[in-house]
Amino acid sequence: MPRLLLLHLRRSPQPYPSIARFIHGGAGAPYGRDRGLDHAVERERHLRPLLALKDLLIRRGSPSLPLSSISAARSRLRLPFRAARFVRAYPSAFQEFTPPSDGGGGGGGFASLRPHVRPTPDLLRLHEEERGVYAESRGETGDRLLKLLMLTRRKRLPMDALEGLKWDLGLPDDYAQSLLPDYPDYFQVVPSESPDHGPLELELVCWIKDLAVSALEEKSESAALAFPLHFTSGFEPEKKLMRRIEDWQRLPYISPYEDGGARLDPEGDQHEKWAVGVLHEVLHLMVSKKCERWDLLRLGEHLGPKSAVFKRAVASHTGIFYVSHKNRTKVVLLREAYRRDRLLVEHPLVGVRHRYVHLMRKNSGGANDKRKPLRGDSDGGEEEEEERGDLLEDSDDYVDDDEEEEEVEIVGNYEKVNQSDRMDSIRGQLRKSKCTHRSISRGRDIRRKVEH
Repeated sequence: MPRLLLLHLRRSPQPYPSIARFIHGGAGAPYGRDRGLDHAVERERHLRPLLALKDLLIRRGSPSLPLSSISAARSRLRLPFRAARFVRAYPSAFQEFTPPSDGGGGGGGFASLRPHVRPTPDLLRLHEEERGVYAESRGETGDRLLKLLMLTRRKRLPMDALEGLKWDLGLPDDYAQSLLPDYPDYFQVVPSESPDHGPLELELVCWIKDLAVSALEEKSESAALAFPLHFTSGFEPEKKLMRRIEDWQRLPYISPYEDGGARLDPEGDQHEKWAVGVLHEVLHLMVSKKCERWDLLRLGEHLGPKSAVFKRAVASHTGIFYVSHKNRTKVVLLREAYRRDRLLVEHPLVGVRHRYVHLMRKNSGGANDKRKPLRGDSDGGEEEEEERGDLLEDSDDYVDDDEEEEEVEIVGNYEKVNQSDRMDSIRGQLRKSKCTHRSISRGRDIRRKVEH
C-alpha cells in the first residue's frame, strides 16, 4: 500500500506595518490587505488589454486582422504576453481562423495561411452596448472632464496625461475626435506652453460656478467637513491615534476648486487636508472611484497642492484611500465608495465592464489562473517569465486567518520507488507550493524520514 503524506502549508497573515505618518505630526497609520478591495482590482485582470485589442479590431473596419499585426502592436495594446497566447486564452471574445485560399498561383495561397483574428458575436454585442452607454452619458462625461480641468493649477492639462486617465474617467477610446469637439464652450485643444508637457494640452475655456462643488460639499453644508473613514476589517484604532485623527478632521475644509490652499504652509496640517480633499475629489470623478497610482501622481504635478504633499496624501491616509498591489501594479481606491468589492453607486459603464469580465471567464482556458503550471508552456520562455512574476507577486499577499489551508499531496511507494525519484518528487512539490521557511523545514523532516 503506498503511504500518503500530507504537508499542510498555512500562510500566516502579515502584521500591520506602521507608515511614517497618518496625518502631519506623526501618528502611525494602520495598513493591511483588504481582500474585498483587492478583488475589485484583481477582477479586471487583463480587461484593459482585451478592450484595447477589441477596439483595434473594430476600428480597422475590416472583418479580421492578421495575428502578426496584433503581435506588432503588443506594447501599445499592453498585452501581458504574446498575442497568440492572449487571443487563444479568451475564445469567447476572439476567434482565430485561417482565411480560405483564393486559389490563385504564386504566393497568394501561402499568404492566406496566416492566422487571422476577429471578434466573436458576443463581443460585438457588448461593444454595441458600450457605445450606447457612451452616447447616453456624453453630457455627464463632459462635465466630469470640465471639473478635472477646474482642479488644475494652470487650468490646462497635457493630452499625454489625459491619455493615461481616459480609462478611469470613462472616456471613449477616440475621445479626441468624438467628444472634445462637441464642447467648444468647455475646453479646447491648444499648443503646449512647455516642451515638458508634450505638444498639445487641453485648456479650460469657461469656469462654471455651479460645477465647482466637491462631492464632500454636496453632502454637508458645515465648514468643518470630515472625510468618511473606513479601516481594514479587524483593525481597532488606538485612542491616541483616534484623537489625532479627530483633531485633524476638525480643521476647516477648503474646497479643492479654490486656490486658497496653495498659499498655505506646505508643511502644515491645513495644507495637507486641502491636498487630501483634492485627491478625494479626483477619485470621485473616476467612474470606478479608483485609479493607478502612477497616473494619479502624474496628474498631481498639474494640480494645486505641492507634489510632495500630494504623494503623502496618497500614501498616508489609509482610512480614506487604499492602495492595492494586485495585477502587478498599484491602484488607489476610494474606500467610502465601496462595500467589500462592489461600488455603492455603480456607473453604467462599470456595469458594462463587469459584463466584459463575465465574457472573459467563459472558456478562458485558465488565463486568469495564477497557479497554472509553468512547464510545457507552448508559447516559450517569455510567457513563463510573466507567470513566474505573478507567482512571486502573489506570494507576499496578505491572507486572513480564515483562509483555507493549502494541502500539497506527496504520494510515493517508499518500498518500490528508488530514493532519487522520491527526493525529486518532494522538491518539485515544495517548489510548486511557494512554501515558506517553515514549510521547507517540514520538507526536510520528510526527506530525513524518506532517507531512513
